[in-house]
Amino acid sequence: MGNIIGEPLSVNATDVSCLNKRRKDEGKNFQELFKTNTNNNKFYVIDIEWFLNWKCFISNDITEKNLPNSKKKISPNKSIGVLPPGPISNFNLFDKNIREYNIKNLKKGMKKVN
Repeated sequence: MGNIIGEPLSVNATDVSCLNKRRKDEGKNFQELFKTNTNNNKFYVIDIEWFLNWKCFISNDITEKNLPNSKKKISPNKSIGVLPPGPISNFNLFDKNIREYNIKNLKKGMKKVN
């Protein structure tokens, strides 16, 4: 797939089709996982901001009300629409002191990833 984030205007129809398939597959997988885990009473804690961005990505919903900071999350290529949110991050679930502690105590050679 082409670089939908770095070079969005150069992606082709196949790239957009792959992105739309990803949206459909992730939504379907989530629904199946939710059904299975609801029956087993298993749940996962995920930062709501990340989750809402992901939800907007899979639905390709670009409305302001559903997507905080939408100007940063919507591709300039209208055929791409809402960009994927990136890896799950629960960084916002920790208070500032915990964040600073974790950053200061990274192993040598490792770097912070946002």
